[in-house]
This record gives sequence, structure tokens and C-alpha cells, in this order.
Amino acid sequence: MGTAVVSVLALSSGTAGAADPPGTVEVNRVPALEPAIRVVDASPYGVLYKAGPRNAFAGRTITWLKPTGRPAYEISSDFRALRGDKVYAPGGRYLVIGRTQEQRCAPDLAPLEPWTSPDAAYTSFGWIASGGRRIHVSADGCRVGGTGPEIQDSQLLASDDQGYVLRGGTDNELVELEYHSYADPGTAVRIQDGGRNRFPQGIDLEGDQVSWASYESTEPVPHTSYVVRSTTTGGPARVTRIEQVVRTTAINGAGTGWAGCDDSVTEDRCSAGSISASGVVTELKDSESIGVHDQQYVVDVYGRSPGLDAMAVVGDGLPRTRLVTVGLLPPKSIGVSLGGGFVAYRDNQGTLYQALQRRKVVETSGGLVLGPQRSAGDVAPIEAAQGSAGTAYVEPVPGGDLWLWKSDGTRTRVYANQSSADKVVGPLQLSGHRLLWIKGLLTDQMCGPWGCEGIYDDHRMMVYDLRTGTNTEIGPLGLNARVALSGDRLVHTDSTWRILQRDLRTGTVSELRGAGEPVRSLDLEGSVIGFSTCTTNDWGGCGDTTLVVRDLATAAAPVERAASGVSSVRVSAGQLVYSTLAAMGSGAELHVWRPGSPDAVRTIGPMAGWGVFDAADGKAAWIGPDEVVRLAPLPA
Repeated sequence: MGTAVVSVLALSSGTAGAADPPGTVEVNRVPALEPAIRVVDASPYGVLYKAGPRNAFAGRTITWLKPTGRPAYEISSDFRALRGDKVYAPGGRYLVIGRTQEQRCAPDLAPLEPWTSPDAAYTSFGWIASGGRRIHVSADGCRVGGTGPEIQDSQLLASDDQGYVLRGGTDNELVELEYHSYADPGTAVRIQDGGRNRFPQGIDLEGDQVSWASYESTEPVPHTSYVVRSTTTGGPARVTRIEQVVRTTAINGAGTGWAGCDDSVTEDRCSAGSISASGVVTELKDSESIGVHDQQYVVDVYGRSPGLDAMAVVGDGLPRTRLVTVGLLPPKSIGVSLGGGFVAYRDNQGTLYQALQRRKVVETSGGLVLGPQRSAGDVAPIEAAQGSAGTAYVEPVPGGDLWLWKSDGTRTRVYANQSSADKVVGPLQLSGHRLLWIKGLLTDQMCGPWGCEGIYDDHRMMVYDLRTGTNTEIGPLGLNARVALSGDRLVHTDSTWRILQRDLRTGTVSELRGAGEPVRSLDLEGSVIGFSTCTTNDWGGCGDTTLVVRDLATAAAPVERAASGVSSVRVSAGQLVYSTLAAMGSGAELHVWRPGSPDAVRTIGPMAGWGVFDAADGKAAWIGPDEVVRLAPLPA
């Protein structure tokens, strides 16, 4: 029975990706975060590992495959086992090392997925499936290579190309291990455990050798483990006490590797190590995972050069060979704003929360060139505004003041948040000598065991004049209303989704659009307004959308275009830049529409999350799928 190619795996690089438009530069791919590295699996053909920030919410964790003698490359994050020359993912998907195409077997040939040991069914030939079938997979496809007795997925603990280990006995805590060979599956060999079979963890099976870890039975919260090395032929077990909560074991000839973390203490205490044939234990502090590749242990290491090292014996101060350098990781980007010859962005450089950075943008004959990165430090989770006057941002609580970080580096406090009666809630927009911001007035409190938190549901539009240093209240703004500023014009929606225009010089208000479908996003550049309407779909996003562009300085009718899934719009250089999200979890895309052009819509590229971006001065800045900010000229 054959397989079908389901996708092409993209190679990863440190430069702008192949999907990015011409002239793209990466803004904040800088070494910033200490990684967490985990050896997922290893074989003579390579190493499978993951690398991501230590804080799981601080960025993206990537799965990498490092073939023997070749550079590592990124693969889909659900690949979780490496056996021989194949990498496996759930549902019968696999990748043969040396190929770039993922393959899939028919659903009836899918592997068993034991809930206690999800990867126990995978072997170098393929996997064990239902009905006792052994599925052999290769670049040519899938086939049934043999059959044996039915194996219950609740019993399967480990397998290799010669046989498998089952959970025996009736005790769920003290587990009897039994071995069955494919040659004689009806014969169960009781694996000797030396009395250490309490909740066996990290089982490794290599031919006639098997290893696992068992926790100390006298400890209510485990701090100690016993690593057991035994045989599948009924021979005696060798038990070694390890002062660690061991979760992984790895057989390397006569030696046994181990790794784990004691996360019951305030600071996780992690280490890896090896046990020699004579029982000598060595330990490498701070490593968290281990595998075996090319007759050497592979461990994650940190310090000045994080990566993967190969070691004959795992221990502090012992010889090692570098396999992969991971290094410090780029930050996770959260927001971006563009304008006035600068790109400003929020990310987690140097903080677990949000810090504001800025770089000057210079257009040259060779493309866009970025100046050095400057930082304003930690900021509140409100999108900054970038314009010719500088960068507007809100400092984090308990301050909450609104600041203007000028282009020359000096700072001016725009609004001092002196009491809990009000707060700056955003959005912020800069245009010329004006800064638009939204003040929220306290309307209620939400209280719980943690205390009380204010609710600020009465919003007021405020405009700060940089020339006079004064704030002026313009009027109320609904909670879900949209608002935009450009020059002397301020436009916003009301409760019926009318779009109103206010002349800030005279105070005159006029109606630009009558009541109608909800307005999802709104932007204004000069006299050109762009917005999108939204019909909410079943998961809360936008379904059917109408994009609208209108020049308020002329009597020309609005130009409209049908779209779908639009989440945000920006107007720049007569074009409407917009992001779309087709379905929950599908990934956003960035597009640009030039009304009246024969080639009206072009796709700029994929984006992270909900599609955060900005556009100004004929350029777009967005957060790519790898959570790095990108900047590019809009298509001509």
C-alpha cells in the first residue's frame, strides 16, 4: 500500500525567508534570549531536538533535525521520534532523512499510540499498528512487514526492530516488565528489575538490553531515582541510585545515560549523566536531556555557547565535541509601528514582559538600511505610535504615564496618571504635531481574592498638541469604536457604525458613512480613508468583508472590493494594506490592494498570530511567522 506526499518541509535560515517580498529586511533578529534545548531523540543517522525560549510564553519553540554530517534544519513541530533513518509524527506521518518530503500511510496502517508511552510503537523499520501488524515504511511507501498477536496500546512500553516490552502484572504502580520478540511473540520473558519497578519512566530498548528509571518509593514527592539496566533474556538487573528525578534513560553500549529535573524545588535542578559498565556515576549539571548518536551521548549544554555536545562520558569537565550551536534566540515580537523614518516595536528583549525598541530606517539605492537599535525599556501592553515627532508609549504600572520619545532621544511626559480614576487605554496615533490617545474613566471594579481591579469602560478621545504641550478632550468614544487621525482630520465610528469626520481646527462634524455593517478596522492617511466591514463568523473572526477606500478631498465615489477574513487595515501611498485570518489557528497573511490597478491585490507574506502590522511612507512592517519583525517597501 503506497503513501501520499502531504507537504514540503521548509528549510530555516537566519535571513529573510523565501516567502518574504523583495527588499525585506529583518528588524530584530538579534541574540537576546537564553534557549531551552531538548534532545527529543537520536539515532546513528542524526539527532532530533527542540529549541525555544525558557519561558514557554516568551516565543516560539522550533523542532530541528540534524542529520549526520549535515546542517540542522527545521521540521514540523509534531515530529516526536527518530528511529534509524526516519522521523515520525502522529497519524502515520514520517520523513526519511535525506528527503525533504513528508509522507503519510493510509489511516488503517496508523501506529499505536499508548497513552503512557506515546512513542513506544516506533522502530527503525516503521511501527507497530493494530492487529499486531508491523508496518514497514520507506521512501517507496508503506507495507505490512509481518504480524503477531494483538498488542493493547495500554500495555506497550517500548519497541525496537527485534521485539517489544509490555506492561505485565495487575499492579498499576509496581509494574512487571515482560519482553516479546517478533520471532517468538508468544513467549513472554520476565525482565528482572532488582525490585525497582515503581512507575518505570524513560524506558529505552536496544536489542537484548533495556533500561528505565524508577522513583524512590519512600518519598511522597520524588527527589531520588533508581536507574535500572537489565536484559531481555532474563538476566540480572543492575540498579544505580541517582540523586535526581530521572525522566530519560539512554543505552550506549555497556553504559547507560540519564537525565531529568527536580521541579519540586524553587529553582528546577536539572542534570544529565552516565553510568559506566562498572557502575561509576558521572553528572553534568544544568543539562536536561540525553540521547545516543554514533556511539556517543548527546546532551544539551548552556553557558556562553548553548547547543548540543557529544560526550563519551557525561560529566562536568569531561571532553566533549560540538554537534550543534543554538546560541541565544531572537526575541518574541508583540507589536510594531512605522512612520517618520523609524520603525518601533515591542518585544521581550531583556524582560519577561514588553520592552520598546526603535531603529532608524534609511532608504538607499541598495535597499532599506537600519540604524542601531535603541531601547526605551519596559512599557505597558498598549501599541506604541510612531510618527515624525517620535514614538508615543505608555509606561507600565504602577506609573501608567503617557510619554513621547522624540527622535533625538529626549522624552516628554504627555499625561501623568495621578490617580486610579482614569488611565491611558489606547490606541495611540501620531500625525504631525498631534497625538491621539484614549482616556478611560473608572466605571466599576472587579474584586476577588487577589484584590480589586478597576474597570475603565468610559472612553474619551484626547488630542495632545506637541506645539503647546496641552491635552484637549474631543468627545466620547464607544468601547468597540474605531478611530483614526491624520493632520486636521479625526474620523471615528459611533454605536450604529456610522463613520464621522471631525475638523480639529473648527470642530465641525460631518457624516462620511451612514449606519450599516460593523466596521472592523479604520485608517486615514492625508485625505484618503480606508476601512473594512465585518460579518462575524462562528469563531468570532471576520467572514465576509468589504474593503473601502475613499479620497475625502474629491467628490469621487468610494472604491470597494469584496474580501474575506480581514482583521486590520492601513492606508499608505494610496494603497490599502490589510491582514487576513481565514480560520482559528490558520496563520494570518498580509496583502496590499491598489485600487484601480490591473494587478490590484498582491500578497506580501505570512504573519504570526492575529496579524500585527503597520504601514506608512510606502512601506509595511509586520511580525512574521517566526515572531521576528520584518520591514519592506510596498510593491510598486
